[in-house]
Amino acid sequence: MDHLVLRERHRKRKQKRLGIMPSHEPDDANLLWRHEVKKLRAQVLLTCLFSNSPTSTSSAYAPLPTTPSWPSSSSANDPFAVMQANEAARRRQRRRAVLRAAAWVVGLALLAGALYQCLGHVRDDWLYPPPGLSPSVLFESGLPYSSLSFELVLRQAVEDGLTDHMTLCSYDRSGYGWSEAGVHPRNISVMVDELHRMLRVAEVPTPHLLVGWSYGGIIAQLYAARYPHAVAGVVLIDTVIANQTGRIEGFAEQLTAGIVSFDIARFVQWVGAFRLAGALGLLPQDAGAPPSSLPSPLYNAVLASVTKYKFPETAYQELMAFEPSERILSSELLSLAAADSNHKPLGDLPVLSVAAVSEAMPAAERGLWIETQAGEASALTTNHRQRVVDSDHFVPWSSPASVIAAIQEALDMRPGHDLRRDHLLGQLGPSGVV
Repeated sequence: MDHLVLRERHRKRKQKRLGIMPSHEPDDANLLWRHEVKKLRAQVLLTCLFSNSPTSTSSAYAPLPTTPSWPSSSSANDPFAVMQANEAARRRQRRRAVLRAAAWVVGLALLAGALYQCLGHVRDDWLYPPPGLSPSVLFESGLPYSSLSFELVLRQAVEDGLTDHMTLCSYDRSGYGWSEAGVHPRNISVMVDELHRMLRVAEVPTPHLLVGWSYGGIIAQLYAARYPHAVAGVVLIDTVIANQTGRIEGFAEQLTAGIVSFDIARFVQWVGAFRLAGALGLLPQDAGAPPSSLPSPLYNAVLASVTKYKFPETAYQELMAFEPSERILSSELLSLAAADSNHKPLGDLPVLSVAAVSEAMPAAERGLWIETQAGEASALTTNHRQRVVDSDHFVPWSSPASVIAAIQEALDMRPGHDLRRDHLLGQLGPSGVV
């Protein structure tokens, strides 16, 4: 029995050193667990000390329990149960955190995918419209010329591939080229109404990029003012400006001389004098003669168009209505400007001005003309640019490449537009020259 007494004393000293009283039962689960661990360590140590004793295997020496226990009737005070419950709770928290993170990741991925699809759908609709919905380019000739004014421009457009992705349209105003004579008077209000009807009948796709040369520029301005939702932009090539008669020195005299010339031509046309003057090269450019620098086939075609019976009468009527046309344009532009917050009649519609100057012009006159053309464009819209080309007034014939460059720049001026889009459209759908 001596070894039992020794064992009990050793156990009490160990408990005293560990600070555990026999009747002490901690409430804190963590402290309870530490006490149990210390108790087990003490029991293991005692077992090792007395494992070599001859009586260590006697029935009086009870084997150590395989699991720690605390004398309590409630499982809530079982340290192992508490530990297992805490560990299970932590595992559940970790699982919930992982599931929440996974749900967030999946939700954000789904939202990003939906946003990507929506933006891609909108972008594709804008980037790849159905054939015919890309801007069509409409050429408006000057006075007194037919659609042959833009013949070289159209050829250049075909060479540059511009016709691969958009429609190019040139036409003859009433009384010019292959068109029948129109109603009188021939002011720009009548011309714009005729143009609008023609575009609807021909089903030319909208929106239109209007390219107006000289007198055709004021027709383009009035059309854009009346039908802004059908217009993608305006290119004004060395155009007539508003109230040009009163602002440009010597223009009123030129206008009067033109009226007199075509008034006489209306009568001499019937006896062949007008045609003979053209054949002999005596017809002045003010009377409709084409520049001598044109290729021979085109020169002959233009000359044939200006020697028809209807030509002198049409040109005479347009010149007679020139000043009333100026007043019509000024009135409508002022009305639109008054209704616009920026006092711009065409709002933010892209307007590109092309000023033609040549070395033959005096330096002061060149500067004044460039400034005047720029001022006209800036008065029309908040979205305007200017190009200056080295050419005479007949820009479509003298420099067709500059007209193509102006068209491409005007297309690029549209809000949110990338010029590469037009080249991409070259892979889609039919289009061509009307």
